[in-house]
Amino acid sequence: MTFGPTSNRLAGLWDDPPAGPTPRSPAQQQASRRNGAQSHGPNTDAGKARSRLNSLKHGLLASAITPPTDRRGDDQLYRDVRQALVEGFNPVGFTPHALIDTLAADYIDLARVRRLIEAVQRPPALTVEEAKQLERAEHLKRQLMHLETVASAASGGAWPCPPEVVTSVADILATLMTGMEADVAPAAPNDPDGLDPLPDEELRPLLKLLEDLGPRRQLWAQPEVIEALLRRKRIGVQDLTRLMALLDRAITRLRELLGSQRGTVAQVEQRDAAFELQLAQDPGRLMLLRRYQSRIEHAIERKVRQLGRE
Repeated sequence: MTFGPTSNRLAGLWDDPPAGPTPRSPAQQQASRRNGAQSHGPNTDAGKARSRLNSLKHGLLASAITPPTDRRGDDQLYRDVRQALVEGFNPVGFTPHALIDTLAADYIDLARVRRLIEAVQRPPALTVEEAKQLERAEHLKRQLMHLETVASAASGGAWPCPPEVVTSVADILATLMTGMEADVAPAAPNDPDGLDPLPDEELRPLLKLLEDLGPRRQLWAQPEVIEALLRRKRIGVQDLTRLMALLDRAITRLRELLGSQRGTVAQVEQRDAAFELQLAQDPGRLMLLRRYQSRIEHAIERKVRQLGRE
């Protein structure tokens, strides 16, 4: 069989020059410019350090076992731990240096697993408002304890007052006295910011208390005067009676304020109890982390012993 000139499909490949590339349209050219303006990779040293590990699979042939750079700072921590181990053991030779490298990595792993255990065991985070309420409740409890300590010393004949609570109690009583004076003061006419008057059932005992404090009751609004009184080795019957009356009102007031905080405290305690119950019902994750922690600790112990023999 023979092929004629027109039947040879390859003849044109030898005779005709190859066609040039198809011209690109203006839209394609603009698209190429936009794509080329996009990121060409990391520019910073930290970004380059991260990107060089993008294709890492197993790391068996890696030239360094330093953890990759991340926001936790484990890479710098590894270098610091390794440097401390080198200074502590003074390794000589390949094997001791290799042990130092893996030992430093074990310490980093141990720190990580401890953070994970802490995260598993940590109760739900408080909101900003809850944290403020709990802090206020603790502050009120401390103030109440100080007041009760002084009241116990005054009523039980254990005077003088314990010195460690004198300043705190003097400030509390002076603040209380200032507030009582403001409560009974007549409101200024046409004062939109004035306080609402107290109901009669609250005003009458308050006026009686102020009357019992005597004509020089303004002195009870001065912390330094109260502090000097509390530091006396002996206190007169009249002053003691007035002090007990103020202490009784302050203790009552603080207990009322603590009662207003009980809702938030109970809510947080209930949530923490539910978290503890959930942790107790599903202990598998925590047990696994504990087992991993124990394994790392045993590995560290073996390597430390081996380095001590080198």
